[in-house]
Amino acid sequence: MRIFRTYLLLSLISWAIAWASTAQAACEEKYAFNEVRAATVGLFKTGILLSESQSASLSAALQDLDLLKVFPRLTEHRQTIHAPFLNRLIASLTTLQQIGRWDLVTLSKTNLDKAEQIFEELCETVVALNAEPQEVSQRLMFELIDFSFTSPFCEGDAADIRSYFYLSLVFFFLLGLISLIVFCWKANVLAIPILKNRKTCLIQATLRVTELDVEGHITILGKEGLRFVPDNEVDSTELYDLLTDLEALPMIEFQVGERVFRAKMHMLSVESYVSSFEHHVDRRTLNQLYGLSKIRLAFISRFAIRSNMQLINAKFDTSKAS
Repeated sequence: MRIFRTYLLLSLISWAIAWASTAQAACEEKYAFNEVRAATVGLFKTGILLSESQSASLSAALQDLDLLKVFPRLTEHRQTIHAPFLNRLIASLTTLQQIGRWDLVTLSKTNLDKAEQIFEELCETVVALNAEPQEVSQRLMFELIDFSFTSPFCEGDAADIRSYFYLSLVFFFLLGLISLIVFCWKANVLAIPILKNRKTCLIQATLRVTELDVEGHITILGKEGLRFVPDNEVDSTELYDLLTDLEALPMIEFQVGERVFRAKMHMLSVESYVSSFEHHVDRRTLNQLYGLSKIRLAFISRFAIRSNMQLINAKFDTSKAS
């Protein structure tokens, strides 16, 4: 255990030395500019001419501020927008060191402040990028020591985690929306027929239009209307001819046993007729009629049927037909 602790301590010391050297190398240009700034700070207070000591200090500082190192750093960290400004500033400083008069060069305290800020930001960017892998290595080292797994998301980027979270929200929202649509559709298919008490059946009935009686069966029955299928096509032909000669759409009657129901014709074809009751049939009466069915009853959804009464006779007013 003591050997392990010694090894751990040496590893931490090595990591600290490596990080310090990396930070030092990353901010080399910043430190060089700080020396340049220190060499020129007195010019704005003491006078125009550089003293011998100031000229020597500025020369030494400019030797460390290498243009070949500065611009690749700017390019690497996407700060090349500052390159022309720094180029002009360093050129002015070099000229100042050579002629010894700052009034003959384009140089001001504002420009030096701006350059100092640029080198400061460049140094912070480089140190942050170099320190990130060191921090990861340090975290993994301490995880090996205490075997801690309390941070399951420590390896993930916060932006990535938020992206996955938002993507999950979108997925669950779409899933909920689709489920709601399916639920509403199922409610319409299943619940509405039950509420309407609309069922398939086979009930013997007679359709009466003025003096014409048509024998047949009710195949679909609900509180609002019914579908009637005649026993033969001849009756359908006679009914069609009768309707074409009338001046107005007549009320028709359906007789089921002793019961008679008034209705209005909605659709007529050779195979079947669709009619709507003059008054809705109550549930008790419907159940009594269902008891006369020759086949097993089954709920059925309502479906839209376009009326063709005006096609049969242009005089018919179907605005009230359902």
